[in-house]
Amino acid sequence: MVLHLSFVSPLFVVLFWVKPIAREYFTERSFPGMRGNLMSGEAFETTRILLVLGVVLLRLLLMPRYLQSYLNLAPERMADMRKEAGNISNVELQRKVVRVFYYLCVVALQYVAPLLTCAFTALLLKTLAEKQGRATFVAPMPAARSAESSAESILSTSQQFSLTLAGLRSVFTPVLFKGVLSFMTWWLCAVSFATSVVGLVYHSYALKA
Repeated sequence: MVLHLSFVSPLFVVLFWVKPIAREYFTERSFPGMRGNLMSGEAFETTRILLVLGVVLLRLLLMPRYLQSYLNLAPERMADMRKEAGNISNVELQRKVVRVFYYLCVVALQYVAPLLTCAFTALLLKTLAEKQGRATFVAPMPAARSAESSAESILSTSQQFSLTLAGLRSVFTPVLFKGVLSFMTWWLCAVSFATSVVGLVYHSYALKA
């Protein structure tokens, strides 16, 4: 049951980013017997981030089970080779088994890397949401007049550089970064679930065909 829940859990995270299914239901609808909504917008954002972290933690705890299921491919391949007609050399048998163990590091990396990436983007999204209201815009200070021409040139260049940075800060706002990180988190969870489904279908039907 826990393994099935771990497999389907990224789908729940993806659905939490669909506005008609999750956000409107929890933050905009009013139900009979309730004075307000189920939760505020900030609480909904925090719930989504906690859900992502919970899914990552659950799948990391079940990682030994998944890796063991991959290692079980070695005896299955040996059993399939023994059913084949003809003589089987020891070298060929060892190659079949060794390939599984050599590829274990790649399998572990493919399992851990998406989870850690989802966790990092979720934590960045949480940190950005906390600091969004604290961001202040620092206006460039006017350059003081100097008697020397070299000093005026340096101050003018510094002022132009400050104006350029101020323009970039007005474009790359916390709202923009919040949207990018939110989309990255949703996309990573969606791709993780899609690849898991494709792998399940491939190992269940294609290899046995």
